[in-house]
Amino acid sequence: MEPETGGALVEAGRLLEAGDLDGAVRACQRALRIMPGSFPAHLRLTQIYGRKFLRSRDPVVRRLAEREFAEAMRLAPADETVHNALFDVAVETGQADALRARYLGEWAGLPFAKPAVRRLEESGPVLEPIQDPETDPLRKIAIGTVFVIVASLAWQFGPPLWHMLERRMAPPGDPALQFALDDLSGHRVALADFRGKAVVVVDFWATWCGPCRASLPALHNLRKKYRGQGVEVLNLSLDDDPSVVAPYLAQEQLDLWVLLDRGHAVARAWGVSGIPSIFVIDKNGMKREQFVGYSPDLEARIEQLVNELR
Repeated sequence: MEPETGGALVEAGRLLEAGDLDGAVRACQRALRIMPGSFPAHLRLTQIYGRKFLRSRDPVVRRLAEREFAEAMRLAPADETVHNALFDVAVETGQADALRARYLGEWAGLPFAKPAVRRLEESGPVLEPIQDPETDPLRKIAIGTVFVIVASLAWQFGPPLWHMLERRMAPPGDPALQFALDDLSGHRVALADFRGKAVVVVDFWATWCGPCRASLPALHNLRKKYRGQGVEVLNLSLDDDPSVVAPYLAQEQLDLWVLLDRGHAVARAWGVSGIPSIFVIDKNGMKREQFVGYSPDLEARIEQLVNELR
């Protein structure tokens, strides 16, 4: 994997979030010139052309979106998390029927094919060919930064890429914006409650985000290991339906302190553009590090930093 390809895709994601769709197309095209068979670049282009069609209703642009999605399906690895992202893009861009046909045809042997078909059928008919991304901001986050940077590239090109994809962004001395949110029991929890008492690991996540799910056992282990020792882990759920969170935790046997960021106000205030986003906050309430995405050594990296700060 050429570093220039990853950089171009990151730039495409940034431009897409900023609303510069033409610039995002050019960034993806740069990535494809370097690596023509890049699955994440074709999936990203599908999303961009979908957004362009939403603005213009130009049938030519819609055909471009369909062409890029067909190419993404052709290149897609047989990984369930990758296929979850295909599902999201298909629903967003009005191409659920094309994906369903693939699961009923050449992908019928995949272990997750039948559940995928059921999900597509339950999603119902698409009234508009392209869903307005403003009505679905969390899908925009997950498919945008996290999927392209973390899931697709990493699974496509192997473990060495994890370290290139994990970003550290929060400079020391940057104060964490305060928040107070309800946990799953309805108890109000404020970040200020831990000032001077504990190092706080703040994780923005959602149950439908594959890399988020991969990172949760590491956070479970950290909370279990350091409970009562000057460290706390807060997992801020960005799920639109809070009722799905507790069953998921029970199913996966995860002991997490989940707070509900309804409306994603805290995520926006903290500048979260991709999930999982994991911040380490020192006892003085200062951001010391931010980890975006998942890597197999994520737990060890956070633990090393926590031990330096507690």
